[in-house]
Amino acid sequence: MYVSSPDPESTKGADKFKKAFGGEPKVFSPHSYDAAFLMGLAIHKAGEASGTAIAQNIQSISRPDGETVTVGEFDKAKKALDEDKAINYAGASSPVDLNKNLEPLNRFAILQVENNATVKSVKTVPRSFFEGKV
Repeated sequence: MYVSSPDPESTKGADKFKKAFGGEPKVFSPHSYDAAFLMGLAIHKAGEASGTAIAQNIQSISRPDGETVTVGEFDKAKKALDEDKAINYAGASSPVDLNKNLEPLNRFAILQVENNATVKSVKTVPRSFFEGKV
């Protein structure tokens, strides 16, 4: 059987997440962490916890030209926002630069599940493959 799965990149954020998690994280857990981190920052920036406030602020808190913050640095990110600095969130799953549709481009892995339930990576699809397609 073959499946596709987000494939977290080896970054400072991913490494910190693995250490805090106690090993290899389950599928989508790094992405869930990143989503919660970004939503929390959007709420902080907006000053309210509504869907509209999150939608209006989430893209602005993950820009490649901002101050880099990563896993476990939520207070640092809030402080930067309070000082009107741009944020570049380098997350647990990847650099989380949201495109115009508010989607982060992540790399994916094509995995093969074998008869003995072992999983091996067959191919990695880089983030650049998805640019301009989503």
